[in-house]
Amino acid sequence: MAGTTTSDLTGDLVRRLQQSVGAEFAADRLLVIGAAGDETVAVLRRDARPDEARVGGRAAEVWVARGPGKFHRAVDYISYDLACTADDPVCASMGPNGLGLAAIRRQPSGRTFVVVARTGDHEVTIRTAEGETKNVGPLPTGGIVEVATKHPWQIRLEIATAPGRAYVLPIPPGGVIEG
Repeated sequence: MAGTTTSDLTGDLVRRLQQSVGAEFAADRLLVIGAAGDETVAVLRRDARPDEARVGGRAAEVWVARGPGKFHRAVDYISYDLACTADDPVCASMGPNGLGLAAIRRQPSGRTFVVVARTGDHEVTIRTAEGETKNVGPLPTGGIVEVATKHPWQIRLEIATAPGRAYVLPIPPGGVIEG
């Protein structure tokens, strides 16, 4: 379930990503990389817009490759560590330390994958609109998890910071990647 480790930037997969990006990049820029069915999804940190950075927001770009093919940038800019759902005091208290990144990859075939990164050692639970619940545990190096849903924009991620204490990690605008 967890993504490929990002500490080894010499692997074939990362070399392929670097060739597609057109440059080498620092290890800390790669937030998560892993299989999503017959695709590989990679999330790279990028500079946040100044207005978002001022309030602790961060940004990433999402790259996708089908099979052994070249990666293409599927999303140029996705925000994270920026917003909480209304009336979520746990989320608000976690904001200064970072909330994490959540995105959804909806493939043309209808398969749906949840991409999660930067949630530390906290337990991650994924809930779909249809009632499926997946407790995937901590994803310290990020992860990509398949779910069955017809409503990817209604997926809910709960991040448990302690027993009985959790926050909702919102899917940001543009966070459902289709096509």
